[in-house]
Amino acid sequence: MSSNSRDALKLVENLNSLNTIANLLKKDMKARIDILDSGLEDHQRFNKCCQFTDRNKSEFSSIFKSSK
Repeated sequence: MSSNSRDALKLVENLNSLNTIANLLKKDMKARIDILDSGLEDHQRFNKCCQFTDRNKSEFSSIFKSSK
């Protein structure tokens, strides 16, 4: 096998390895994005809950003050 053939074969092997690494990184990034999206949804639900609670506090506070 000539030197050029060995170099070409090695290049193809390296490209295959890089492609495998790129695919693994894509899967990892997708998993991280899914986790972040899930966390964002949880955060948004928490914020809605807090807003609802704050509104209730305000309403209860005004009711309590008016009953005095």
